[in-house]
Amino acid sequence: MKKENRPAESIAQQLAEQSIRAELEKEVGFILRKERFLLGDGRELEVDAANKDKLFFAEICTRLGKLQPAHLEKVASDILKLLFIERTLDVQCNKALCFANATWKTYFQGRSWIAAAAASYDVRIVVVGLPEEILLQIFAGTRSPIRCPDIAIALSTR
Repeated sequence: MKKENRPAESIAQQLAEQSIRAELEKEVGFILRKERFLLGDGRELEVDAANKDKLFFAEICTRLGKLQPAHLEKVASDILKLLFIERTLDVQCNKALCFANATWKTYFQGRSWIAAAAASYDVRIVVVGLPEEILLQIFAGTRSPIRCPDIAIALSTR
């Protein structure tokens, strides 16, 4: 059974993803789009930020707050997706994982096996800060400030 997002969280997460993609575009210097790839056998996959001509593919994680086991699984899945695209295209690609949460960067560039896997396959780790209005929308969608303390910290340092 699919878990449904609360509408405020869903809209805020979509805005966060768009904001991160726009900032990543500035960094790489070319247009990025959310893209669907049709695989030869009728299956498809979606990438959060892609430019097929430049062979650049990135997955975006907009979650804030404490790193949970489900988040680790999601990021591991994102790495696998990026590697699968590279294997399917049969050419070296530029791959990135983009986070809105700077504290997660430490984990994914640290001593974990996921960090080692990302580094060994040349998956770059990028952190992009979110605008205050998006942070506020995400914060409003949480049930408690305790759930996302880094939002409160980000807002208090502005």
